[in-house]
Amino acid sequence: MISYKAFLKLLGELHLPHNRFLPDDFDNIIDDFEYDSKQAAEVFGKSDVTIRRWCRTGQLKYQRKNPYIIKGSDMKQKIFEDHYSTIISQLKGLRELDDHDFKYLLNQLDQSN
Repeated sequence: MISYKAFLKLLGELHLPHNRFLPDDFDNIIDDFEYDSKQAAEVFGKSDVTIRRWCRTGQLKYQRKNPYIIKGSDMKQKIFEDHYSTIISQLKGLRELDDHDFKYLLNQLDQSN
């Protein structure tokens, strides 16, 4: 799967606003900030127990545990992955790209799978 950073770069190349495809809170997450599991739980709208389980099972990358510390960029990647199928559906419904740009977009996304 393409990383959220590569996706944002791709949208920028095509002059498409990323906030059209990602949740509103996405921009409020600071890439280099280290969030504890309770802060991450607030961002995700989940319990602290869920965040710790995601860390233990590899669903959410973390920097260290006791307490679990998660970088903002890793939280953004999880959000992007969780919304990926919806994003792809939205992209396929775009009408503002010409055929060349649309094929380029789909090709870039396909290469990442």
